[in-house]
Order: sequence, then C-alpha cells, then structure tokens
Amino acid sequence: MGKILILSADRSTASGSASNLGDGLLTDALITALHAHGHAVAAVDFGEGSRKTGEARLPVRGVVGLSRAVRSADLVIIGGGTMLQDDVGRGWGGLPRLCAVTSLIAHLAGRELAYFGVGCDPVPRVLARVLLRVATWSRTIWVRDRDSARRAADLGGRDVRLAADACLLAVGAASGHAAASRRGAVICIAHGDADLVTADAVSALQERFGRVSFVQMDQRPDQEMPSASLTRCWPCSMTLVPSCRGSSCSSSSARSRWYWLRGCTLCIPECWSEHPWGPSGRG
Repeated sequence: MGKILILSADRSTASGSASNLGDGLLTDALITALHAHGHAVAAVDFGEGSRKTGEARLPVRGVVGLSRAVRSADLVIIGGGTMLQDDVGRGWGGLPRLCAVTSLIAHLAGRELAYFGVGCDPVPRVLARVLLRVATWSRTIWVRDRDSARRAADLGGRDVRLAADACLLAVGAASGHAAASRRGAVICIAHGDADLVTADAVSALQERFGRVSFVQMDQRPDQEMPSASLTRCWPCSMTLVPSCRGSSCSSSSARSRWYWLRGCTLCIPECWSEHPWGPSGRG
C-alpha cells in the first residue's frame, strides 16, 4: 500500500499532548482507520513538542519541512475537522494559507491531494476566500455535512461530495472490552460554548449516562476552563477536568487523560486530583 500524509489542524503542546483535543481525536481516528487498511500513514505536526499521547506524529517545521513531507507521500489527505474556514480573520495566515500552500506543493510535486471529513464555515472575507479557492481548485472534497457541501461549492469546489465526520471512524475502535468498561459521559467543550450548557441539558445527560465530565477542548497554556459558566448548573455527578500542562504533568498522566477521553478508561490523573475543578472541588 502507498504512503499517506495527513494534514489537519492538530498540533502538539510543549508537554506533548494535543493542543486541541477535538483535532487530536479526529486525526487519531483517521490515522487508525488508514492503518487498519494497510497504509503507511504520517500526520503532520507543526506543534512545539513531540506527541506523547495517541498516534505518533511527524514533526514538521516551515514550508521546507512541509514540502519534504508532501514529496515523501503518495497521497495527501487534508482532514478532518473544519479545515475550510477563516480561522484568523485577518491577513493571509491560518488555515486558508496552510491549505493553499499544501495544495500548491502537492500540485508541483505531482502528488494526489484530497479533503476528507472536513467542515466548511462561512467565509465572507475576500482574501481568505481566494486562498481557499486555490486550496480546493481541482480537488475532491469529502465534507462531513450538507451545509459544508453547500459552502464548499460556493467557494468554487468543483467536486464536492458528502461523507461524514472523521470521528465516526473511531466507533469500531471503541468497541469490545473498552466499551464494556466505560461509564459516564465525557463532554469535550470549547470555551465559547460553555454559556450554552444548561442545568436541564446536564440533568438529561446524567439520567442517561450517570456521571458527566466536562473536559477543556483547548489545551493551550493561555486558555482556561470556563468554570464560572458551568458551575451554575453543577450536579453532584458532574466533574470539570482542566487541562494538564507544564512541568507538573508527566507523560504518563497525559497518556492517562488521553485514553480516558477516548473511552478506554475513566480515571482522573494524579496531577488533577488537587485542582479546585477536579473531582473533589467545585471551582
């Protein structure tokens, strides 16, 4: 089988965990599924550290490193996650530039490139739209929902097809013994969505799953768990789990958190146990 290179928004923190848990899980799901079909897979990582959780990553630095990675592969897949968006909102950086540069490198190197399981947000800014038009020109775009299909076509995508979210690739991997041993619900929440959580919603989850744990989506050092928004609807069976970062977080505790999040176990790593948002506190 050929070698496949995956490009996503996933990055490693200095401590070796995913900077965004959602992007990390989506990338892991795609890597695992491709491995299961006999492909050699590498996933680009522009982050600060070396990944210590989940599937291995390929550290890449700058355009030169990206070019080498693309030329070493037979196929480049951009996905999953919302890769078609104006994430920075100014200038010509962010995901539009990354996708456009990667697509151009693949074109010059004679490598196939496609998008899989991606989302597409509204992109009103002209420069970002131009970059995404370049990024998707003559490429097959497998999107994860109908709204993304419509928006991708509006950006100029000529071959837009409806697939599904890449997270669904992980369903089979989460079965068996791990599924039998799981208990409770783990909600990976973005900071901006915390105010949308209601006591009724948490109670409904509690009735269905028992214990409910909220995990911070963004693991970057400058991002803090929105505890004030969530503790107003705190039931006795709900836990707020902060990010694990810095020297106090060992690689073993990072792995423990990662596999807990993936549903293989349900444990609170030692470095969280004394945190006021942890299982013994209420933030």
